[in-house]
Amino acid sequence: MIKIKNLVAMALAGIVVFSLTGCNLVERTEESKQKQVLAKVGDTKITREDVDKALKPYLDSYKEQYGDDYESNESLKSTLKSLRTKQLDGLVDQEVLLQSKDEVGVDPDDDEINKEVDSRIDYYKQALGSDEDYENYIQSYGYDDDSFKDYMKKQVVLGMVVDAMISDVEVTDEDIENYYNEHISDYTTKAGADVTHILVKVKTDSDGNPVDGADDAAKAEAEEIRQKALQGESLKDVANSEEYKDTTTYEDLGRVSFEDSGMVQEFEDAFKNLPANQVSDVVKTKYGYHVIINTVVYPNDEVKPLDQVKDEVKNTLLYDKQEEAYNTKLDEFKEQLKVKVYEDRI
Repeated sequence: MIKIKNLVAMALAGIVVFSLTGCNLVERTEESKQKQVLAKVGDTKITREDVDKALKPYLDSYKEQYGDDYESNESLKSTLKSLRTKQLDGLVDQEVLLQSKDEVGVDPDDDEINKEVDSRIDYYKQALGSDEDYENYIQSYGYDDDSFKDYMKKQVVLGMVVDAMISDVEVTDEDIENYYNEHISDYTTKAGADVTHILVKVKTDSDGNPVDGADDAAKAEAEEIRQKALQGESLKDVANSEEYKDTTTYEDLGRVSFEDSGMVQEFEDAFKNLPANQVSDVVKTKYGYHVIINTVVYPNDEVKPLDQVKDEVKNTLLYDKQEEAYNTKLDEFKEQLKVKVYEDRI
């Protein structure tokens, strides 16, 4: 779920983003800027101060790198606006969910919430290594112990609301079969080969032009390597040998499709007609000279049967349907709460 994933990511990172005033006509004091309303959810106002605190690590980083006047840095303005827009949207979504908990039947028990919060805080402390590291971590986001616990309580409730919003989503066997048939290409591995090759680059000058005789030398070296491969030496061993290790590069490309391989045309033309374990002729591309061996050839497309990928299909379909249900209900809640975002202030 795109929106759900964004919400969870923000929850884990403790990050939501604020928006600047966007007003150049009046010189605002810092205090008045902090009180500026960026969005309304029902009767709740989201101010710059609300989101400014959550963005503290980013702002501190920009301030350290660009100075106190980083806001006026032209190279940052577009980036800051984009970040702030996305994160303000996230903060609005969170407030919408919190105000809609009754709509989805969430009535959290304080003891249950506190138990979950304590568990999460213990996890943070263990992951960070010590209580001191934990304190430094939450302080870097502008929290003390009490305010961080309050924040975590909110995240626990948000999780309950999201779970309730998607709890009735189901996937039937018919859904799975239909999705599989409609997306059969996702479960098809195209004909191709396991490709290995060795590359001999052409020496160039500082301008990128081949030095005199370098092209012929690289081609001759590639032919030497080809002959060694024909005699049974592996391309990898040849590339690692003292004689060639400084002038060649070996790669095991894994399975590569014969069509739309992503390789340059000369390379694709060479490997797709090459029988298994046969050494190719020397192949010239813009990168240099290649010797290619297909260790395994897969002549036909391979379709995974439904019973082999049923769980994968079900999870994919469930994810999609949950996302749709979540987004639909979120939009309904926003309409009910008459959400207003002041985009001109971002």
